Amino acid sequence: MPAKLALPAWAAITFVLVGLAPAQSVRQVRPFRAYDFRAEDAETPIVVTAVAVSASGEQVAASGDDHAVRLWTLASGESPQVLRGHDDWVRALTFDDASNRLATVGDDRRLNVWDLTTNQPAIVNQEASGPIGSVAFMPGGQQLLTAAYGDQIRLLNLSSGLTDKRFKCPCRDTRVMAVSPDGKWLAAAGRNGKLRVWDLTTGEQGHDIPADTQRVQAIAFSPDSKRVATGGNGPQIRVWDLATGDLAGEVLSRPSKVRSLLFLDDSRLASGGTDNKIHIWDLKQGLPTHRLVGHTGTVAVMARDAAGGLLVSGGFDTTVLLWRLPQSAAAASTADASTEVLR
Repeated sequence: MPAKLALPAWAAITFVLVGLAPAQSVRQVRPFRAYDFRAEDAETPIVVTAVAVSASGEQVAASGDDHAVRLWTLASGESPQVLRGHDDWVRALTFDDASNRLATVGDDRRLNVWDLTTNQPAIVNQEASGPIGSVAFMPGGQQLLTAAYGDQIRLLNLSSGLTDKRFKCPCRDTRVMAVSPDGKWLAAAGRNGKLRVWDLTTGEQGHDIPADTQRVQAIAFSPDSKRVATGGNGPQIRVWDLATGDLAGEVLSRPSKVRSLLFLDDSRLASGGTDNKIHIWDLKQGLPTHRLVGHTGTVAVMARDAAGGLLVSGGFDTTVLLWRLPQSAAAASTADASTEVLR
């Protein structure tokens, strides 16, 4: 997979279009629910470090710097169940495809896989040599990947509890890792700006794409598994063709630094960052279409349900916000209803 930096003609035009996009063409969306993310003493605010939505959209999980995981059932509106099994910040979490298990990882080098019928950890693994920053289930839920600081990416077999394979990280400080929806591609990136991509169907060594000259903080695969987006401390969000390694397009993210990316469908990408907003981009036109406003701090993490109608976000303002997403780039959504605040 050659890594090419040549910019396609339409992507170069994107710079002009983004700069000239009229303000009134970007629709504003507000959250329909907010979870006030505080410690059990109801006094101490908690920085949100991870969010996840079950595939069914029925449950939302979130974690922060109080070492606990909170699990909400959306239909009930009740207070969250608090899962305790970590001794340090919980940095990432994810549901499996069947919404039966929740995997959580953190600075305590611990991987917990929770059985959601009992809300107890069925698997506990502490083989990582450093803090674990990313976790992802493989499609089917029989294997799971973790990426830790100063360590290799590990592919864990959940039946045997053994490590099936190890992948060398692109840098010592690998911040983000993801698996494509079809299970073919594994991607990871971090401090040095390189995106390393592995074709899991061939078992070949990873190929590096020079995604940025600065730290990559977020990556996301498109639902069709043909492209991957990268963003971070640099001025652009870039989209890469996985078959060729070519740059497929880019949009300007400045003045915000990107902290989270999420494909909504094959042509729409959501980005969250240090401007406290979530932007939805139409990648075919290279234009922003919607702006999600409600956070008062950096938007650090995002997740959505399988149907694509629900987005959950969290960040430095100690809240978890829920959004109803427009179904297409052309759909109008000006949700101005008052936000429901729950704890």
